[in-house]
Amino acid sequence: MKLNKRIAAAVIAGCLTAGSVQFVMPVASFAAISSDYDSNDVVWYYDASLFCGAGETEPNEKFIKAIQSATNVKDYTEITFGNLERITTLNLSGMGLESIPGVIQYMPRMRTLDLSNNKLRSNSIGTLDLSLDIALTSINLSSNYLTSVPAWFSALNISTKNISNNLLNTTNQRHLMATPDTYYFGVGDSLTELDINAFKDKVLSTVTLSDKSLLPEYFYDPALPTYNVPESEKYNTNYLRNENIEFDIDFSQFVTNGVVSKAGNVTGTISLAIYGSNISNNTNIKTTVKVYFLDGNDPTTVKFRLETLISECEKLTKDTYTENSWTVFSNQLKTAKAVLDYSNNDSTMLQNAYDSLTEAKKNLVDGVNSGTKKILTDLLTIAKTYKEEEYTVESWKALSDATDLLTEASTNTSTSLEDANKAIKAFQDAQNGLVPTKQSVPGMITKAQFEAVYGENKSVTASGATRDGYRYSWKFVGTDVTKPADFDAEVLYSSDHEEQIRFEVGSASDYQLISFKQTGAFPGIGELTLDVSKVYKNGDYRLYKWNTATKKSEFIREVTVEKGTVTTSFSEGGDYFISSVLQNFQMISSNFVINNDKRTIAAGFKKKYTVADFRENIENGDYIKITNSDGTAASENQYIATGMKAAAPNSDVYYSLIVSGDVDGDGNCTALDAVNILKAVIGESTLDTYEQKAAADVNGDGWVRADDAVVILKYIVGID
Repeated sequence: MKLNKRIAAAVIAGCLTAGSVQFVMPVASFAAISSDYDSNDVVWYYDASLFCGAGETEPNEKFIKAIQSATNVKDYTEITFGNLERITTLNLSGMGLESIPGVIQYMPRMRTLDLSNNKLRSNSIGTLDLSLDIALTSINLSSNYLTSVPAWFSALNISTKNISNNLLNTTNQRHLMATPDTYYFGVGDSLTELDINAFKDKVLSTVTLSDKSLLPEYFYDPALPTYNVPESEKYNTNYLRNENIEFDIDFSQFVTNGVVSKAGNVTGTISLAIYGSNISNNTNIKTTVKVYFLDGNDPTTVKFRLETLISECEKLTKDTYTENSWTVFSNQLKTAKAVLDYSNNDSTMLQNAYDSLTEAKKNLVDGVNSGTKKILTDLLTIAKTYKEEEYTVESWKALSDATDLLTEASTNTSTSLEDANKAIKAFQDAQNGLVPTKQSVPGMITKAQFEAVYGENKSVTASGATRDGYRYSWKFVGTDVTKPADFDAEVLYSSDHEEQIRFEVGSASDYQLISFKQTGAFPGIGELTLDVSKVYKNGDYRLYKWNTATKKSEFIREVTVEKGTVTTSFSEGGDYFISSVLQNFQMISSNFVINNDKRTIAAGFKKKYTVADFRENIENGDYIKITNSDGTAASENQYIATGMKAAAPNSDVYYSLIVSGDVDGDGNCTALDAVNILKAVIGESTLDTYEQKAAADVNGDGWVRADDAVVILKYIVGID
C-alpha cells in the first residue's frame, strides 16, 4: 500500500522499520484500551498498531478500505478518534481477517458489526475488549474457524449475536470431513514407514469442512508436508511443515516388516491440533478414516467393499444431481442394499452389485445447484428487459436463442451443471454481442399520394433500412397503380415462417428472406430495390414466394443481383426469398408415417428396410442424404435404424428415423429391445430421446408399457 508523508514522519519517530509498515505488538493480545485521547487525535499517531490485528505487522488492505469508507476519510493515517466515533455500522465480512484490528474497540456509536466469512480463530480474538462500544446491538461471527466461544462474546448483553457455522461443539456448526473416508490395502502390499507417511499426507490433502470449504493455511497448507518429511529434515525444527493438524492411526496390528500381513480394518482419527479446556470433546474438529486390509482369498473382501460403497453413496443427496442420473443411481443403490442384506448372497452377487453401483455412482451428473439456479433466474429477468425492435435481427436472434437455453436450463430437472453454465455463458456472450438497430422505417405512402399519380407517368417513392441496416427503396409508377390505398412501405428480412422456409431452401447462407409489413394486395405493382449484399454479390438467382397453405414455395421469376443490389417488383404481401437452388423438395411417402412438426419418419413394426429400400419409398429419395446417428454416412445395404437422419437436398435441417421396436438403434427388433423397454418401465434406465420412446411404443397406444415388450417377445418367438 502506498503510504504518505505522515508514515514517513512515523518512520523518523521510530514507529516503522525501513521498507514496510511494521508494528510492535503482542502476538496474542490487543493494545490496552486507554481513554487518554480526544476526538481530534489522529489514531495513527496515537497508536499505529490499532489498525492491525493480534500478531499482525501490516494492516489488512481490505479492512483499510472498509474503514476509510466508513469514516469517509481517503487516507487511513488521517483518521481521528472523532471519525471512529461517528461509525454506526461496519461490514467486515469476507475480508480474510485472521484477527480483529484493535481500532474496532473505539467506536462507541457502532450498532452493527459484521465479522462473518473471515479466518478468525479463538486464540487470535480471545482478548478483544468491546466495552467502549456501548451502542452495539448486533455482532456476526458466523462462518469463521472458532473452536471455543470467546468470553467477551458470551458476556455481551445484546439482542443479536450470531456465531453459527464455526467449529464449535454445538449445533449449526461446520465439521471436519475427509473424502473419501475409506481406503484399501491388500495383504502383501508394501506399507513401510515411508509409505505410511505418504499415505497420511495424501489423506490430509482430502480434508475439508462439511460445507466443502478448505481449511485456512494456519491449519493446513497444501504446499507443506505433515508427515512425509525428508529424512534429512526430520530433526530440523526450522523445516516448514503442517503442525496444526494430525492423523492418528495405528497399522502395527496388520503390518509386519513393512508389508501388510493379515486382513482386517482399522479406524484413524484426523483432528485439528487445538489446545485448551474441553477441546478433546469437540467432535466438530475431528473426523475418522477407515482403512481395510483385504485378503483376495477371503469371501468377506467384496462384502467389505460393498458395505463401504453403500455407506459413501448414502451420503449423497438428490438435489445435487440431475433427475435422470439420480433415478438410475437410486435404483441401483436400493438393489445393492438388498443384495447385501440377502442372507444367501455369494461373492458373485456381491461383486455384481458392487460393480453396478460403482458404475451408477460414476455416471451421476452434477445438477444445477441453488446458486446457479438463482443466476439463471436473474438472467431470465434481465432478458425480459430487452426489446427486440431496439437491436439488429442477427444480434437479437443470438440473444433469443440464448434465452431459450436459459429457460430450458432453469426448468428441466435433467439439466447438468455443465449445460447450465454453457447457457449462462451463451447469454452473456449474446448480451455483449447485441448491436443497436440501424433501422430506418419509411413513412406511410398515403392513399392521396397514390391518387395524385394514378394513371399517369408519375411516381411515388419511399425508402428505409432494415434493423440490420440494409437499405431498400420503393417506386410506384402511376400507370401501375390499380387501387389507391394507404401503403406501409416497411420491408423486413425476417418471418415467422423462416424455419419452414429454411428447411426447404437448404443452407441458411444461401437464401435472402424478404417480407413486408403490408399484407394482402398492394395498391399496384411496386418496384423494390434491395441491398442483399450479405448473401449475394453478383449473379442470376430465383425469387420464390412461400405458400403458407401448402407449406411449399412457388417460383415467381429470375432476378439479377449486381454489386449486392437487386431490383424486382411485387404486387402483394407475404414471405418471399431469393435462392440459388431449385426448391419445392418435400418428404413424401405412402409407406412411412411422416411428422413434419416433429421432423420424424417412422417405419412400422415388423418392417425392415435397407437404406436403398428407404429411398425407393420416398419421393425423389435418391437426393436425400442419410446418415447414422453419429453423423457418419449410411451405406445403401444397411438397414435403417432408430436415430438415423434423413436430410433434404441442400438442407441443414433433418428428419429423424424411427423403426418401431428398434429401441437400441441397431436396426433390428430383438429381445434386447424388449429388455430396454422393461428397464425403462421399472425405472432402471431411461429412454432419453423422443425417437427411442416412439420406437418403444410398439402397440401405438401412446404409452411405453410392459405390453410393448410383450408384443416384441411374441414376434420374436413367432406367436404373433
